[in-house]
Amino acid sequence: MASGLLDRRQALQWAANASPAQAWTFRRPAGSTRQAVAALQALRHFPKAPAFLSVHGRFDWARCAGADAVITGMGSLPCRHWRTLWPEAWLAASAHDQGEIDAALAAGAQFLIFGPVWDTPSKRGLLAPRGLESLKRWCCRLPVPVLAIGGIQNETQVQACYDAGAHGVLVLRAAEHKTQLESLVQAWHRAAG
Repeated sequence: MASGLLDRRQALQWAANASPAQAWTFRRPAGSTRQAVAALQALRHFPKAPAFLSVHGRFDWARCAGADAVITGMGSLPCRHWRTLWPEAWLAASAHDQGEIDAALAAGAQFLIFGPVWDTPSKRGLLAPRGLESLKRWCCRLPVPVLAIGGIQNETQVQACYDAGAHGVLVLRAAEHKTQLESLVQAWHRAAG
């Protein structure tokens, strides 16, 4: 997950480290709208980019960059608005309670992001860690794939998310370190067999 990127140059640097990932998500850029769209376009056209690119909270940026999905979050428009604005895109939601889950599913969300599973600096003071048991409950009862996020830093955590039923994991800090990210990607492949 790319977060806090200022411009195209930083996006290219981030992409070089994050190339082992199977999908990229772009959120909370540090620069202007123009810089954010340029950074997104750089990610979309990076030679070793994964096939799937999503944008957190901004369908207009996603469309400009040719992204595949929009992810709604705590501070963005509800899912129902995204589906109206861009019906052909993949729609996902970062959901934290039953009301958010129900609204996302009613609007046609095709996958959900659950977290934070573990403590993570970006959610301190906003959301307490949810834990593996909560992840497992979500994965077992929801009709769409669930991706785990939050504090995932090692292979043991990746395995635990897989065992809980997650369809994937999202990482922020680990995406900045190519060797660590490669290790996590390999751990997911081993877990998935």
